[in-house]
Amino acid sequence: MLDKMGLNICADTRVGNAYMQGLSGGQKRRLSLAVALMKRPTVVFLDEPTSGLDAAAAANIMQFINDTARSANIIVVATIHQPSSSVFYSFDKVMLLSQGKVAYVGAADRAPTYFAAIGFPLPPNTNPADHMLDLVNAEFTAPGKVNEILGKWVHETATPSAAAAGRGSVRSSSYAWQISTLLRRHCLLVLRDPNVFLGRCVMFCLGCLFFAIVYFKSRDRVQELVLSRAFLIMWHVGMPTALSVVAVYAYNQEFFAVRKEVKNGLYRPMSFIVANFIIQLPFMVILSMCTVTISAYGIANWYGPSYIQLVLVYASVLAAFESFAQVFSVTSNNPMVGMLLYMNLWFAAFLFCGIMVPSADVMWPFRIFCYIMPLNWGLRSMMYLEFAHTEFDGATECTGSIDCFHHLDDDGEAIEPGWWCGEENVMMCPGRNGGQVLDSLRLNYRSITSENNVMNDVCICLGIALLAKVVYVGIFRHLCMKASKFGAPPSKGSSVWEERAGEV
Repeated sequence: MLDKMGLNICADTRVGNAYMQGLSGGQKRRLSLAVALMKRPTVVFLDEPTSGLDAAAAANIMQFINDTARSANIIVVATIHQPSSSVFYSFDKVMLLSQGKVAYVGAADRAPTYFAAIGFPLPPNTNPADHMLDLVNAEFTAPGKVNEILGKWVHETATPSAAAAGRGSVRSSSYAWQISTLLRRHCLLVLRDPNVFLGRCVMFCLGCLFFAIVYFKSRDRVQELVLSRAFLIMWHVGMPTALSVVAVYAYNQEFFAVRKEVKNGLYRPMSFIVANFIIQLPFMVILSMCTVTISAYGIANWYGPSYIQLVLVYASVLAAFESFAQVFSVTSNNPMVGMLLYMNLWFAAFLFCGIMVPSADVMWPFRIFCYIMPLNWGLRSMMYLEFAHTEFDGATECTGSIDCFHHLDDDGEAIEPGWWCGEENVMMCPGRNGGQVLDSLRLNYRSITSENNVMNDVCICLGIALLAKVVYVGIFRHLCMKASKFGAPPSKGSSVWEERAGEV
């Protein structure tokens, strides 16, 4: 196929995209045609297969299509403009259209004879296709002349062809084979096109490095910097999830290619979705590690023993936003619409994460966003994992003293031990141990708690991701399987048939 399409010279060249140089426009067109023919289809529809090709390439490709159609018993229907003489005569049958009406239908080699018979002979040394197109081009030919040619066409009754009779069906490959093949392709795309995953790894890492440097002093676990450490956690969650808006564009561009391949019968939509899901989960973990390893644990001095748990929490939050990005990528043909919708959702997630406004103060039905947005649950567990098992300098534990600060239990009793920071630091004294600090933060930010809800929060985030994924699967399958529906031709003798026959 590479040899027939003249693609051997670029067999090891990447196709390329808007950000990466690759094949030329003509080479991409020949490649798409080769991919379509690889499946050995029953019928192939080609929309201007020779556009952008030079005369030699166009003639070679059309000759190959002709040979393939005959050897594999394939029906090829193609639209074409200004074919050369050799290309024109390679067609078994041609249809010449003008203003939505038929000027000629029949064998290609009979077209010059027909036009000569109606008073428009083919001039010497003239391409028959150019001659006929000039005759029926209403923009540059007198309308009366075009209407005369259209009026002289006499429709010849055609009998159904048996060319496709006896054709055997092509056996579809199994789901397992399709998924494994798509997984290999996804891995190659991740390595070759860094926009979706690898590019974000670098972008997230650099972005969080910036915030870690800005909040560099918060690496010291002291009373005055508790809020700074909490805000740094918020930046580590908020910035990467906002920048994931680029995934909407990448998934939108990917969808058009996948939809074409699905409609061409190369694989089933569910095979792509399963393969995409399998490769997506580990990359969410990799993204999480790239985001927090250097900036949070290397610079900001986060609590090391909680690293694995925090990465899993972070990955579940990213997975939820990744699923949202996929949903918005298929809501419109224009990726900008999906990107705007994603950013609106991100702002809603930040507003209802329990930091800006307590969920109890949000009126219904808006309060539902406090429960279905992943930032609320992710931030709660990340705060717990960072603060719960640490101690902060500047405070000492104390019991029974009237100078001690205490949190109260549900019965209003003081929880021992308490803590004290001294007379000079009464206003900035959240606590000695992590539990005290978390309960102090909870006084202002109700979503923060000293209780361990890590597994619960991870499950909720993954549940939100799964729900969004179900929506994405539904829209994806609908758009992939959506096809134009053609009604059955009217039966002979019906009023519609008689009306059309009269028009002819």
